[in-house]
Amino acid sequence: MTKHTKSVDYKVINRIYGKKRGWVFTPGSFKDLGSRSGIDMALMCYKEKGTIRKLERGLYYYPKVDPVLGFIPPSTEDIARALADRDATKIQPSEVKTHLKMHLVGSRRKKGAKL
Repeated sequence: MTKHTKSVDYKVINRIYGKKRGWVFTPGSFKDLGSRSGIDMALMCYKEKGTIRKLERGLYYYPKVDPVLGFIPPSTEDIARALADRDATKIQPSEVKTHLKMHLVGSRRKKGAKL
């Protein structure tokens, strides 16, 4: 069964394939393509198929594949850029690792927080 060219699913996978392998993205990278629920469903489907991989909640990547090593994880710079895009911030090259560390420390604190 072929996908309808106007479906959110079709638009999402075309954008993913249009980017180079190693691309790190968030659901917000597709907000112009359809509803958030439609985008989330498409991402979940492609994650389950193995087309994309999930780094953490709301952060995905289109993996590079090496014939010997298998899936190559994204660089810290690519992850930091995706987080900066999501958070609508700009980072300087020297700030990439600092931004990533701040995000990781923040996520660990959220996970360890008591409700």
